[in-house]
Amino acid sequence: MVATRRLANKLFIKIFGSDAVFTTSLILVFLALTFIGILNHEMWRDELQAWLIARDSSSISNLFQNLRYEGHPGLWHLCLYFLSRFTHNPIVMQLFHLALATGVIYLFARFSPFTKLEKTLFTFGYFPFFEYSIISRSYVLGVLLIFCFCILFAKKQKSYLLTLIILSLLSNTSLYGFIIAITMAITLLFELFLDKNKNKIIFNNKRELILGLIIFTLSILFVFVQVVPPSDSTFKNDLGALTRQENIATSNQDKLYSNLQNYTRPLAGTIQAIWKSYVPIPIFFKYNFWNTNLFVSFPKLGHPLTFLFSLGLLIFSIAWFWQKPIVLFLYIFGTFGILLFTYLIFVGSIRHQGHLFILFVASLWLYNSYNQQDLNKHFNRYSTKPFSKHRKRFFTILLLLHLVAGVFSFSMDLFNPFSASKETSEFIKNQQLVTLPIAGHRSTVTSTLAGLLERKIFYPASEEWGSFVVLSDQKKKELENYEILEKVNQLIDRENSGILLVLSKPLDISKPDISIEKIAKFTKSIVADELYYLYLIQKT
Repeated sequence: MVATRRLANKLFIKIFGSDAVFTTSLILVFLALTFIGILNHEMWRDELQAWLIARDSSSISNLFQNLRYEGHPGLWHLCLYFLSRFTHNPIVMQLFHLALATGVIYLFARFSPFTKLEKTLFTFGYFPFFEYSIISRSYVLGVLLIFCFCILFAKKQKSYLLTLIILSLLSNTSLYGFIIAITMAITLLFELFLDKNKNKIIFNNKRELILGLIIFTLSILFVFVQVVPPSDSTFKNDLGALTRQENIATSNQDKLYSNLQNYTRPLAGTIQAIWKSYVPIPIFFKYNFWNTNLFVSFPKLGHPLTFLFSLGLLIFSIAWFWQKPIVLFLYIFGTFGILLFTYLIFVGSIRHQGHLFILFVASLWLYNSYNQQDLNKHFNRYSTKPFSKHRKRFFTILLLLHLVAGVFSFSMDLFNPFSASKETSEFIKNQQLVTLPIAGHRSTVTSTLAGLLERKIFYPASEEWGSFVVLSDQKKKELENYEILEKVNQLIDRENSGILLVLSKPLDISKPDISIEKIAKFTKSIVADELYYLYLIQKT
């Protein structure tokens, strides 16, 4: 393995020569491939939800008012707000996302202390090459700012003001960015406390440090104001749901066992997030591969094994960073912060769990670039030699697995529709059905068409015209088919026109006073539930 890695590094040096040539070549290849990928990517509802909120907000204050049900800080939406002032075409969001993703690769290739082989493998791994490049979400902005922090933190002469401004922005990208930003800010102060020349550093940077801390504290408070959900929000507390489970056990012993299971099962699932993030191998033989994990897909054997492997990855990583307490602090508190959020608040999917791996890479970045070898001799009492000789091999294997997952996911998205929304919207335009009033249920799925058709849709559940979905209990409620037809019938009377009804599942009933004509269906989608059934509803 060592000989192979050395041979690969020599090959990279011969091909690319200088660091500048390597960095430029890597960026250009990444940019070309992801540009092709984005042009062939069908945006799904979460991508277009953010765009619609930004596009249809009349002002910045209105934008943050519209964000109150999202559970997200608004930095990404604010960027989209300014972009949407120039055009209503969501492709500009994809191009902006591509620029940010390319910026991530530039920072990593130009400034990180990894080998050329490791940089290449990371670039075309699952998260940089697919999840955080092809799918336009706020998470790429977070990764960009995390890497900016790594660059600034690794410098001998730190700009505390600039670093804390970067962390303030990071806290406003997502709740995962928020957790990592707080951890990194505390790590910054922790390093300052441990530094032998701390008095001189504090004296020379006192005003800068205080101003930075004030800005960061205000940004944290601003995030809290944004993400606290209204009382009718559909955002649920997973732990609360667990504690509300009905206990049907009869004996005290059974009740104790049942309650224990209620907490240990989600705890085990939370720990599994480490495996899913570090080893994001999807189910290759499944068309709807996204958000799957090959090993977790086998419940009886896969679940206990991935739980044990997750603990092993965690222990190995802690042993890796043991001799550098600042990096160890960053890794442990960041990782457990994300896991605690996963257990108490939101389980999440691969795009959320990926922050665990990004934090691991950031910790490795700082570990490899940190100049002081022995900040605290107490940490060297325990030998980590058994782990040391396997570090490089371990990281290379992880990156190779990410490469396999990244290339597979990119290829699947390139040759198959990620969502059936684009095909559906093009059909509606080509058949000139866009001139009809459009009603859509479920709103979380059919709202995607509002972004692609650049028009508002009538949502029967809320009996309102809209574009983005307001995630309140009332407006997201499910309706039976007869209820949908009743509300559509009322809409026909108001509009004095036939209605194009868009559903995410077949309509299996009829109504005597209206004509229901099935026009088309679009069911080929990697996102399993983004399917569309079109019906023309008219008065008989």
